Amino acid sequence: MNKSRMILKISGNDIFYTKEDKISFSDTNLPWQTFNVKTNNDYYWEVEILSIFKLTVILEIEIIDYYSDKIKNFNNQVSQRKLQKINFHLPIYHHLEKIFSNCQPSAFNDIVLGVYNENKRKEETLSNDVRFEDSKEDVTNMETGGRHWIEESYEYAYDSEELEDFFERIDFKVKVYFKDTTFLDGKIRVSKKVSQIEEKVILEIGNEEIKKEFDLVKFYFPKIFKNKQYTIEGVIDITGNEYEIIEVKSKDIDRINSGMIDEIKQQQIFDIPKLTSNVDEEKRLFTIEDIFREINDKDNSNIFDLSESDIINTLIQNPSIRNRKQLEFLSGFKQTSKSEIKFSYNPNFGFLFTIMGEIKNHYCWELLNSHATYLWSLDTGSDFEEEINRIEETICLIGEIGRKKYKGGVKNDNLDSELNFNIITHSSKNKSSQDGFIIWKNNLLGLLK
Repeated sequence: MNKSRMILKISGNDIFYTKEDKISFSDTNLPWQTFNVKTNNDYYWEVEILSIFKLTVILEIEIIDYYSDKIKNFNNQVSQRKLQKINFHLPIYHHLEKIFSNCQPSAFNDIVLGVYNENKRKEETLSNDVRFEDSKEDVTNMETGGRHWIEESYEYAYDSEELEDFFERIDFKVKVYFKDTTFLDGKIRVSKKVSQIEEKVILEIGNEEIKKEFDLVKFYFPKIFKNKQYTIEGVIDITGNEYEIIEVKSKDIDRINSGMIDEIKQQQIFDIPKLTSNVDEEKRLFTIEDIFREINDKDNSNIFDLSESDIINTLIQNPSIRNRKQLEFLSGFKQTSKSEIKFSYNPNFGFLFTIMGEIKNHYCWELLNSHATYLWSLDTGSDFEEEINRIEETICLIGEIGRKKYKGGVKNDNLDSELNFNIITHSSKNKSSQDGFIIWKNNLLGLLK
């Protein structure tokens, strides 16, 4: 029965099996440490394919012509898979020494083909997953080109038991994007192609600090790691055409701990004021649930169970926030389900505090870096939802006409006369920061009735 043949080009320290694809002599069973390839010329070998292993893409061959001139055939070869290794069956030394310099004969004594044994060849057939193809000529006639090395069945006499006995343990390393990773309770899971076996495998790495909720905030991990990818290493045992994952680990995943999760929590909060371009432009006031839906576009994405006060207390840790003291003071007022703190984005990011009084309900709008606090006071007894909607309309109006024009309109009784609007200015240039805050506080408390 005819066997498949192909042409290899020897150029420098590389073996080319197509014009573009190559492997190094270090990826063969030849004692590559003991010789150098003479670099004056390229050499072409015609070889017979004895077997190929699908998983590891190991090609086992025998050289039948060390001085082939079938360059055209080589130029027409096409491979659909990348080779990982080539094993040469019983190479003839006196031919090799004409190509290799510093060649040591004794180094070639122990070269044997991994699973091929000429004496055990039988008339059984085994799918070889490799052949050369030519519509006009027999595969053994390589005078002309046009052949393709393709993954289709080529059968010839071979002992299938020997293939089943083949064993190799390989180490692998892959890079994985955080966005392609699934976070589960106590572990991560990813589907990734491992080049040594040319297949996608499911890889899992345990870490008791990991929770399934982290899947909603996994886009923060690249910011913390300062890399969109992380590294996974492992060991796979290959027996015949079967494989078993023996070990999987990742130093990067091992780094995920409570401290890193606190960093993500803090980063998530610091990103809240930056959502201006993403939020609903027709909406002016947002609940904390609205905010986290805007961040992740998913329900229940407040995985750290953050409160409005948590957000304020984290933001004011930034020394560049001008109104830290005012925000801290206002967040200390007792909040109820009706009077929960709301967030504004347009025209500026800030907070709307609801302070329930005996006579009036007060709506206090404080920005991060403004010079004044806006206060609207409405009589108690009104429908709370209607009051909130009215304040939202007012903030929307300020976004359209500007704060200066709004203040002028209120002063001239042209705008919002029924809302009892007041401005509490922050510290003046002639006062210290502490004195200015006390003045602001006393002025605010004087208006809360």
